[in-house]
Parts: sequence; structure tokens; C-alpha cells
Amino acid sequence: MSDLYPSEERLSNNKTFTSSLPGRIILSDHHEYLYFSGTSYLGIGRQPGFQTILLEGFDKYGTIYSASRHNNVQLSIYDEAEDYLASVNQAEGAVTVSSGLLAGQLVMSMLEGSKVIYAPGVHPALWELAAIHNDFIDSVDFRNRIAEHIVGIPDRATICANTIDPLKCQLVAFDWVKELPDNHDITLVFDDSHAFGIKSYDNPYFGSYHGRGSYSFLRSLIPAHIKLIVISSMAKASGIPGGIIFSDNTTIQAIKSMPLFAGATPIVPAYLYAFIHTKSVYDQTHQELMHNIKLFMEYNSDILNQFRYIGDYPVFYTTRNELYSKLMDQKILISSFAYPDPEAPPITRIVVSALHTEDDIQSLSECLKRCT
Repeated sequence: MSDLYPSEERLSNNKTFTSSLPGRIILSDHHEYLYFSGTSYLGIGRQPGFQTILLEGFDKYGTIYSASRHNNVQLSIYDEAEDYLASVNQAEGAVTVSSGLLAGQLVMSMLEGSKVIYAPGVHPALWELAAIHNDFIDSVDFRNRIAEHIVGIPDRATICANTIDPLKCQLVAFDWVKELPDNHDITLVFDDSHAFGIKSYDNPYFGSYHGRGSYSFLRSLIPAHIKLIVISSMAKASGIPGGIIFSDNTTIQAIKSMPLFAGATPIVPAYLYAFIHTKSVYDQTHQELMHNIKLFMEYNSDILNQFRYIGDYPVFYTTRNELYSKLMDQKILISSFAYPDPEAPPITRIVVSALHTEDDIQSLSECLKRCT
């Protein structure tokens, strides 16, 4: 087993401390472990084609842009990238920021004063400064009661939800959006971080998932009187240290006018340069990821009932938390950690990436069969 980009690791108390970015394997005590964890679904950070163009970007823009987006000197790469992302997602407007967390907090700050309702499992990026609250037992309860919940709100209401459940691998139903009352001021805020760039709920844009998320699909479902805002981290499939917000032009301009936006350092421009100039890399790695998902499902067809999964999604959730230690004994590291706080039960998942080889997936599958 080999890797051009191994990482030296230290394993302690079920935590793995790395001194370099994991690829398809990691190293610990001079032993190699196959790595089936993380959220770098396309492995962009380890793709040579992306790295080459990123270095071009650093030559052109330097390593960081230490200025406000309101500065009197403007870099055109930001408008170029945002125009591209808005076009691909058929949104009126888009704006990039330095993280998905900041994207969420900007949106929630803009909507201050609105009654916020959270669907179960919403990421902390959309939490208010106070502790998160929701009145629903689970996603089924949310779907059944959200419309009547809105009726009791006299003024503005904001509903925050995910487009996909990346932890327990459950498809999110969107039928409830059609049942929302038409006599309320409602804003829907969706977190698309774990679908963006790898999964689409409608037909791909010219056959490509590059920079594509769920906005256009959601807009087609949601009644015209309801405002839609979609946020996403770009650090997952896209491998870009930043976040993105999609909405109508009025909303995007309002976000750009906020002091919080003006005071934040933007995405390192070299990454946006690399993003818009490596479409072929993203398209190729997306195909490789889909191939690897299919391979994993074929190799494990007889034990897939032990996992919860979505057919074209690279995450396989299991309640069998003991798989983590059993696979570690076989030199395979999967994802298993308490979430969203240290007292929560562990979430155990196998994460397939575009970096994995067929031999990697076969080795994992053979170990899984020995562990069952």
C-alpha cells in the first residue's frame, strides 16, 4: 500500500493527530492505515491538476488578500467566481465569504428579529448566539407539524434546514415547503454544505457538478412569495477554504452591505482562481467518486443492510460503533466521533472518496466481511 502524500499520525484516546493532510492513507508509528473518513469527498487537496493551478493563483494573487471586500481596490476574481456560481445554480446572486460558518452567521444576523425555527440536525453555522432550540422530535415530526407551527407566528418566520443528512445518511424530504401558508413573511434557509459539488436533486448543469448545489431545485419547489437562501461550505467536495451564499439580488446586496461582511477577510483569491480554472479536474474526480461508490456497494452487496446510505452519496452510516476499533486492528481508519458535542453518542460512518483505488475498496470490503 502506498501514497504519494502520506501523513505522520499519532493515535491517542480514539483521536488521530495528523501533521499533514490525509490522502487515501495515513501513517502512524510507521504503519499505513487506509483512510475512509473526512469530508474531502473529491480529494481536491490531493489532486495534482488542482495543485498546479493553485500555484498559478498564488503567483498571481499572493498567499492572502488582507483587505475588506469594501476596499477601494477590488480584485475582479471575486465577481468572476460569484457570477459563475450564480449562473451555474440559476440564482440571481451569490457571494463568497471566508467560511461556511461565516456564511451562516451573516445570514442569521441579517434575519435578526425573525422567529427562527430549526429542523432537527441543523449545523451550528445557522445557530443563533443563544443555545439552539427546536420543537420537533425528529425529521418526520418536523415534516408533519411545520406548517401548523408557522400559523401561530404573528410576524416574520425563518426556517433553517439541511438539504441532506450527512451523518446518518438520510434523504431530506422537501414536500413540506409546498404546504407553508401564503399569508406569512417566511424565509427558508438551507445548508447545502454536504451536497454541494457532488449531489444534485435535478439534472446536472451541462453534465457537470462543478460548483453546483441544490439552489435551483429548491427554488423550483418553493412558492414565489417565500424567500430562499442557500448557504454552503466550499471546503467539503470543492476543497476551497470558504463559504457561499445564494439568494435573490436584494438579499445578496443586503449581505454585502453588512459591517460583518465588510470587516471579514475574504476567501484567499488564489483558491477561487484555481476553482474556476479546474472544471475538468472536478468533473473527472466526480466521475471517479461515483465509480468508487458503485464499487463499494457491489463489493458489499451482501452486508449493505448493516448500513444506511444514499445511492449516489459517498457516506455509509452504521449503528455498529464497534466497527471502528475492529477496522483499526485491520489498519483501516473510518469516521467515528461524538457529535455535535463531546457528550453525544458516536456517529460511525465509512466515507469513500475519489482518491481511493479499487484495491483500497476491495481491502476494506474484505475486512468488513471478517468483522461481521
